[in-house]
Amino acid sequence: MTEELQKHGFEVWSDERGLSPGEGLAASTKSALASSDAIIAILSKHSYSSSWVREELEQALFNEKFKGKFLPVMIGSESEDFSRLPWVLSKINHLRLSSSEPRSTLGKKIVSAYLKHINSGA
Repeated sequence: MTEELQKHGFEVWSDERGLSPGEGLAASTKSALASSDAIIAILSKHSYSSSWVREELEQALFNEKFKGKFLPVMIGSESEDFSRLPWVLSKINHLRLSSSEPRSTLGKKIVSAYLKHINSGA
């Protein structure tokens, strides 16, 4: 997914990239959010169990800087229940994708949805 976003000129920060020696996840995440222009949050039905994810979602939802520049992406099977995530995520423009699709396909769908989202001024 990251590769597809980068192909379209997006600079991507992900906690999957690994940390440099001495670099803390909290500081790295906070710095990435502060320097970001937009957020695409990739979420599973269990994401909200993480205090890190809850904090990052609060930044995305309540920071004016991300208004119209936040796209939650819920990835799971068709039958998965995402009710543990904040209800507001289902009320704003979001994307629901199947975890059975190849990562490259997911990446293309995310890029397409995000470009539509920012171009619509939502």
